[in-house]
Amino acid sequence: ETTSDETQIIGYTLTVSGGGTATVSKGETATAEITNKYTKDKGSLKLEKQIGAGSPATANDKTYQFTVKTSDGRKYVHSDGTFSDQEVTIDVKPGTPVVINDLPVGEYTVAEKTSDATQISGYTLTVSGGGTATVSKGQTATAEITNTYTPEKVQVSGSKNWNDDGNAA
Repeated sequence: ETTSDETQIIGYTLTVSGGGTATVSKGETATAEITNKYTKDKGSLKLEKQIGAGSPATANDKTYQFTVKTSDGRKYVHSDGTFSDQEVTIDVKPGTPVVINDLPVGEYTVAEKTSDATQISGYTLTVSGGGTATVSKGQTATAEITNTYTPEKVQVSGSKNWNDDGNAA
């Protein structure tokens, strides 16, 4: 059994089988069979939703939609680790992370798909986090996106008229 750096492929595990002892007799041909099997290295990706300080409690009751794409942007990832050419969203609730197992190692782009469902009347939404997550062999990468809801400011103006009936009191 022989391995070398030349037979290694980044992102794959190499298993070599076969080999052993071959006896060669004069004038004959002996055969030795060695098989290289490459298995794609895999890891996991955990998606977490956080709600920023000062946000209303109702923000914790919502379900948020994340998208996970391959680094080249061509494939979307389902929550079961399979891939699609069509956009796929993964539902994530605050405090309930979603873990995608058996993902091939590499970089993935994680984003939140905001919609009217993520808005709260009277608040301005700021989304932070996400971006690139690197999945490594046998490890779990974490992608966290935080939504912070800030009360909208309203401007109130008015005037006061003093009517004291000629100071008759």
